[in-house]
Amino acid sequence: MSKIYGYIFKNKVRLAKGVLKHNLLGFLGLFLIGGYILFQAIRIVTHLEPGNPIEGKYVLYITAGFAAAYFYRTFFMKSPVVVINAATLHHTFYTKYFAKIMSLQYLILAVKSLAVSGIAAYIIAGRAINALFVTTGLLLFAYLLLGELLAWISYNTWNSKTVLSGMVCLNALLLFIGGNSVACVREYAGGCIWDFMGGFARESIPITLLAIELIAVLWHMKHRFQLDYSKYEADLLFIDEATAAQSQNNLAKMLQIAKEHSLRQKYKVMLHHFDLKKHNVLVYKNLIETTRQAKAIWITLLALLVFAYTITKTTWLSWGSPVEFPEVSRLIAVFCIATVYVNLKEIFIRQANTIMQKCLLGLYIPFGRSRILLGYLPFPLIVFGAVSLAIGLCFGSRMTGILALFAAASTVYAAELFLLMKESKSNKAVKMLLNALLFSSAYLLFV
Repeated sequence: MSKIYGYIFKNKVRLAKGVLKHNLLGFLGLFLIGGYILFQAIRIVTHLEPGNPIEGKYVLYITAGFAAAYFYRTFFMKSPVVVINAATLHHTFYTKYFAKIMSLQYLILAVKSLAVSGIAAYIIAGRAINALFVTTGLLLFAYLLLGELLAWISYNTWNSKTVLSGMVCLNALLLFIGGNSVACVREYAGGCIWDFMGGFARESIPITLLAIELIAVLWHMKHRFQLDYSKYEADLLFIDEATAAQSQNNLAKMLQIAKEHSLRQKYKVMLHHFDLKKHNVLVYKNLIETTRQAKAIWITLLALLVFAYTITKTTWLSWGSPVEFPEVSRLIAVFCIATVYVNLKEIFIRQANTIMQKCLLGLYIPFGRSRILLGYLPFPLIVFGAVSLAIGLCFGSRMTGILALFAAASTVYAAELFLLMKESKSNKAVKMLLNALLFSSAYLLFV
């Protein structure tokens, strides 16, 4: 058994070494960003007064973040929660070693949940190990481990998930009740001892219910749980192939894997589901292509906007005092917002360019080139308008700044659509000027 674990560990080290070797600059950038975020997190924690719990609203923010993350992980994340080597699954599934390997993976999930809950509880309790730290840690640990196990059960469930949906919603409700109880403990910290103890009593109720549910889920995992072998094996093979290609820096293989994986995707919304007319078929095609973009793209763009809001509207990521270097924070926020618009623009431009290239390769479409480009105009303008309005409201911008950003984004997108029809050496220079216009218009949100 020890040899099996040794082989698994050696293979992971070998693959990680290749990935790190061929993506050194990317990992260096991630390391710098992670180091900066860690530095800011340590700075924030060190400014907390020992023994003084954080404000109730921040407790609710943390619980809301956990609830949203695990709801997504349970119902929208398609990758398996437990990841092992595909060869390990194939060679040990019908042996006694497979149960030991999976038990080790479950133990790793529990350790991860314990570490995250411990850090969060330590911060919530105000850098103190006391009764509040223990109860908050137990609440978060039970919720996080339940979230991991329910996500794993959901991954292996192919029929109705109504019961799972109810359990996830119930767990989120219990987490919010417990978080509100933590906020009450802070509120009554300087008041009557009975009010103070009442906060802990209210927090113990969701902890008890989550513990009972955790025991029931663990019993189900031991006696009733069935692994979806074919689905799990296919996903593990895909992960292994993608990791091996990345470790070898085999770009052709990575493109092939991505193409094959996209062809296996099952889409619920198809073009023939709409009432198609000659004037709207390209608009619907644009809409469907956009919704089929990888979720990682939308999560990254949303993260950029959240970072821009955090660095300008809160003191969580400030360098020193809350008012130190506001110009730098504003410039970083402008860069993040403009980057979101540039990437949205590139998504729509790539779709229009793809269908133009297919026309040149012989695909018959009963539209002229100008009509095709006009068909890819309405939906992006709606998206730019909605995003500009949402960003403007979140950042408290004036209507003139919102309209200026929308106008600039729409103008830049329309101009680049026009450039698809005009092959010229100066196109790159024009695109650089257009992107500069987009970046400068994002600054108007803060004027």
